[in-house]
Amino acid sequence: MTATPTHRSVWLKIQPASRSNARGAATAVRRGGTECRNRLISRALQQACDRAAANGLIPVQFLQEDPSTVEQDMTETDVVEETVDELAVLRAVAADAATFFRACLVEPTAGRRTRRALAARRLPILTAADGIGYAPEGWTALTTHLQGLGYTDEHLLAAGVSVRSRTTHLIDRFRARITFAVHDAAGDVVGFTARAFDEDRAAAAAAGHDLPKYLNTCETALYRKREVLYGLTPQVRRLLGAGALPVLVEGPTDALAITLAGAGSYVGIASCGTALTSEHLDLLHDVLQVNTTGQGHDTSLGTSGLGRRGLAVAFDCDKAGRGAARRAFELATARGLRLLEVTLPEGGDPASLPRTQLAELLEHVQHTPLVLSLIRDAVTPWTGRLHEDTSQLNAVRAAVRLIDPVHDDLDMGQCLAAVAVATGADAGCVVDELLDHRTNSATA
Repeated sequence: MTATPTHRSVWLKIQPASRSNARGAATAVRRGGTECRNRLISRALQQACDRAAANGLIPVQFLQEDPSTVEQDMTETDVVEETVDELAVLRAVAADAATFFRACLVEPTAGRRTRRALAARRLPILTAADGIGYAPEGWTALTTHLQGLGYTDEHLLAAGVSVRSRTTHLIDRFRARITFAVHDAAGDVVGFTARAFDEDRAAAAAAGHDLPKYLNTCETALYRKREVLYGLTPQVRRLLGAGALPVLVEGPTDALAITLAGAGSYVGIASCGTALTSEHLDLLHDVLQVNTTGQGHDTSLGTSGLGRRGLAVAFDCDKAGRGAARRAFELATARGLRLLEVTLPEGGDPASLPRTQLAELLEHVQHTPLVLSLIRDAVTPWTGRLHEDTSQLNAVRAAVRLIDPVHDDLDMGQCLAAVAVATGADAGCVVDELLDHRTNSATA
């Protein structure tokens, strides 16, 4: 079978690559077919070159195979290259969508509402690289714009920026929302999370409708909620490389508030409505590995990267936030990671606090293990009945089950003291219950 014209770029790594980057370090982009396809692939190839340069990768060889002189059988390589083609185009769609949303944000008239909403939350527009934008009202603003660039309906659907209406016409997924671009480990835009305006939600509620506060890109080949985090912008990745501590929060405005208040020492990362996953921890670890200079590549979370840096959380002080904190603690301790906590006031979240107050709270995070507040949560069901021996013993056992996975000696000392204070039990009794729990767990 005669081969179609193929361009291949071979990249030379000049710095350690993450697991995610390793899969994309060798980039092959197939060019052929219609003029429209060539134009899209050309844009995708240029973006791949820009991403490679930003990540320390240099194109060292560029080849074009002439179908008149080269014949080969179809192999799995052809399938892989075709897949890379499609992913490259989807990345180009996401990047062009982010550019469009940004243009709408800074447009003097259309973007005024969004700029005012951001200012009300003390969030500056920042730079284009931070990925903040505005999805305008109307049904097809973005769709029409991207179609004008040569993308097909299939491309827009596959990238998650457009959806089919009931009449089967293509319409924008995001409309009348503040958009926040989601970046992958390499710093590429792969999707969006978009916030509705408060007045629109109030109007919808008055009319008996439910308008979701946030709307995320649907699952695509690039965007999988279990594997992506909001906040890994070029600026944040540079700060992480310089030693900043990542702080996990619930939403994008919280993440931006942490980064702004952190003054280079703390950066906000959001899971955008999903619970923390092992894939999220792998992603953070990879980003730290790649962006931290002078640190060799190590896949073990407990010995380098995220394990060496640590991770903090700043979840809302409500039932959902406490549940998220507990799940994050269980997942992290199972991986040998130490979690810290930004202690927020009751009813507060990072984006609602004055920046000076949030900065003061961040100063104490290094001395505040998350497990201490989880101990208080564990004892709460028995509050008011701790004078009863049975209730006190149940409270101690609930707290002991929580602190058993803690491996840091300093944290364990704090935990034992915290359990004794919270329950009123003798310190020796707490230690005995911990030892009994470990013995029973080992023999179970």
